[in-house]
Amino acid sequence: MTKVRETSEQWDDVPRKVVGRRVSPGGGWEHATKLQQLANQMNRGRTSWPRGVFRFRSFEEADFWWIQNIRFRK
Repeated sequence: MTKVRETSEQWDDVPRKVVGRRVSPGGGWEHATKLQQLANQMNRGRTSWPRGVFRFRSFEEADFWWIQNIRFRK
């Protein structure tokens, strides 16, 4: 069995195709900072919300309910 050695020159003329490009969303650090501050408040026991199992038709409805029912304690 003969071993074939591949070189980079063999692949220079092979066409390449770019399928998509990643686009970085704007405001990443600002959103992360707000989320971290909220998580820190929750860890200190400064937030409360109703307990139980809740069912929603969509994530948007669940997010709206969560924002309306979360309570920040002073």
